[in-house]
Amino acid sequence: MRDFAEIFDEIVREYGARGFLYPGAGGLPVLVGELRSYVSSDLGVSIRDHEDLVVVSGAQHGIKLLSQLLLGERDIVITEDPTFWEAIDPMRFQGARLIGIPVDEEGMDTSRLEDLLRKGVKPRLIYVIPTCHNPCGYVMSIDRRRHLLEIAEKYDLTILEDDPYRPIAQDPPPSLKSIDRDGRVIYVGSMSKVLAPGLRIGYVILDRVLAIELSKLEQHDFSTSTPMQLLVARALKKGLVRSLIPRLRRHYSEKIRILVESLEEHLPGSFTRARCGFFTIVRLGVDAEKHLPRAIASGVIYVPAKDFHIEKKPADTARISISMPSKEEIREGVERLASSIRG
Repeated sequence: MRDFAEIFDEIVREYGARGFLYPGAGGLPVLVGELRSYVSSDLGVSIRDHEDLVVVSGAQHGIKLLSQLLLGERDIVITEDPTFWEAIDPMRFQGARLIGIPVDEEGMDTSRLEDLLRKGVKPRLIYVIPTCHNPCGYVMSIDRRRHLLEIAEKYDLTILEDDPYRPIAQDPPPSLKSIDRDGRVIYVGSMSKVLAPGLRIGYVILDRVLAIELSKLEQHDFSTSTPMQLLVARALKKGLVRSLIPRLRRHYSEKIRILVESLEEHLPGSFTRARCGFFTIVRLGVDAEKHLPRAIASGVIYVPAKDFHIEKKPADTARISISMPSKEEIREGVERLASSIRG
């Protein structure tokens, strides 16, 4: 917090009232420039000559705007099953129909995807969270990443890669965007996991023509906060983000390890073996919504995960997060959850 306070004080002194005006569409040039450097050098995500980076108010805001821009009534979106329900809700709001493809520890089952496409299904978009999947915590293997891109080329498809956890992932495979030869991947990233979610700073990398249209939509929402853009730009310029990344990767990797070990001890065979990120899915064996009050009474809270699923909606699934609890609280929380289920 001291670093943020110092940076904010610098911004107020340097920009004065100008730092609190409307920022205009697409992001302040100073932040766009810093983000372009950050995603290429620190995250290894390439930006092609014909592409632009658009600043948005967090990754979810970017996905909402892309849904407005790209989707219409009866368009088909193929996604992992389960997936992040707050990302797919705006797609449904636009009238899109979702089809879910199962995921396992290597990510989306791309063979199942190709089988579906051979039957004549023509999606407008494929939405994936290949690194630190939300809610399963899986990481898509490099072979499946390549297969997914081959499929997109063969069937002339667009992929929306939601990649907010890359900054905190230990040695993740290259992003789909960085190994995409044909410009089929729209990339969405965020500063929420590496700095703070309340800053509401995300970004989208996409073709320049689409970027212009996305910027217009973003401006209709009165754009992203000027002082927050200036704060993040300065944090990037001063190297604060670069210094945080190794520590955050070690920190969250350890917390995920503890979660998996604790679940293996107290709820064996009932959960997705998360590799990174914040989440895992647990099969409680009881209705997750009905059980929630008892879990809360025991000192544990989770998110019932039925609505994260697309095709079948198992009522006993719960999403557990390690973002806020300490390592000791993770161990104790899993034990308390297991005890609340056993009754």
